[in-house]
Amino acid sequence: MEFHFFVNVPKVGVDGYLDGSDRIRMYERIISQYAPDRPLDVLEIGVFMAGLSRHLMVSLKDRIGNYIGVDPYIGDDTDMYFRNYWKSDKSVAESAFEHSKGVFEKLGATLTRAMSDEYLQSNSRMFDVIIVDGDHREEACLKDLQLAWKRLKEGGLLLCDDFANPDHPGVTRAVTLFDRQFKDVRPEFGTDFTF
Repeated sequence: MEFHFFVNVPKVGVDGYLDGSDRIRMYERIISQYAPDRPLDVLEIGVFMAGLSRHLMVSLKDRIGNYIGVDPYIGDDTDMYFRNYWKSDKSVAESAFEHSKGVFEKLGATLTRAMSDEYLQSNSRMFDVIIVDGDHREEACLKDLQLAWKRLKEGGLLLCDDFANPDHPGVTRAVTLFDRQFKDVRPEFGTDFTF
């Protein structure tokens, strides 16, 4: 039984900002090369505005069997993204959810409004590809990686976003811990850092 763990290292553009288009194309390349003989069940943790989701579902439409997104869109002061993403306004989170839900419905996919750990612990479904881009704090990210690992089919791909992103040091620490934990106990575990 072989598993693969890919970590996305963001590329900084000439203007000094992170280049999101490179990230999306990189995910497309990795997934398109994986298991070309069958349709893939994909889980994306942390959908936000469904930009990556839309791109993958459109560009890999012949490769994807089922696409499920999970994001809580909490939008209140218990949400670590309340000020940044939701501009301290619950209606912004609601609007983002409705937008993303519309994208998913249009493309025949499922968007589940839930905390990632609750979804992963309450669901026995297995996936070919899991993308972890949810809560960027170290403990939460590590938990997402550990729980997602249990939901991977044999030979599955676990992809993690924002490694080495200076804005998200918790992700870098979580990925490093996860990588060490699994390399010691799973000789078939392979890590690729996409610099």
